[in-house]
Amino acid sequence: MKSQDTTSTNTKASIATSTLVHALDNPLAFGHPLQNLRLIETHISWIILTGSYAYKIKKAVNLGFLDFSTLESVLPNWNFYALSNNTNLKQRIADASIIISNKVSIDEAAFAAAPNLKLVCVAATGTNNINIEAANHHGVVVCNVRGYATASVTQHVFTVMLALMTQLGKYRRAVKKGDWQQSPHFSLLDYPIHEIAGKTLGIIGYGELGQAVARIGEAFGMNVLVAEQAGRSPRPGR
Repeated sequence: MKSQDTTSTNTKASIATSTLVHALDNPLAFGHPLQNLRLIETHISWIILTGSYAYKIKKAVNLGFLDFSTLESVLPNWNFYALSNNTNLKQRIADASIIISNKVSIDEAAFAAAPNLKLVCVAATGTNNINIEAANHHGVVVCNVRGYATASVTQHVFTVMLALMTQLGKYRRAVKKGDWQQSPHFSLLDYPIHEIAGKTLGIIGYGELGQAVARIGEAFGMNVLVAEQAGRSPRPGR
């Protein structure tokens, strides 16, 4: 059984809430009028479609790990569904006015099956699982979340980088085989270890994540080079 990452799930819940609240409080923030959303009848469904996360979120709520009171105070009658797919999606969103989704694909057929739909909140940065053209055609606003996982993504970048530079995987396997214990020397030095200080770190894309990676790279003493967009004159730091 896979362990529950309550921090990651809690983040997804929080960003879904903040995105929805922002959309409702700022009706033109996403280029589409949302001023009537607060007045929609309470029997309309608000749906969270997050693939396997929906089940995990619901379990976490029952276990007291998460607090959805803020989300529930914004709009009533939320429905949580697990493992949504092309087979059950249309039925689940048929009466929905708002959908919060993390990974569920919402295509033209899905939009056509949800005539009351006004807003799709993607509880992530990427919107590749949403047919934006179809959303525009049906007058549905799609909003995503930026900068919500900066710390975790940046940490992952350097976790992988340091693991490669220190050959961590090879040393782990060697220790499990008993090579360290059998070494005639004080330590096992079968695989070269390199320091990242002084190495050049190339960054393509200098947004929220790129800038965060650059800051940590500089703290490690790396020479950071940021790629400039094609056809543009180099800007400072690029």
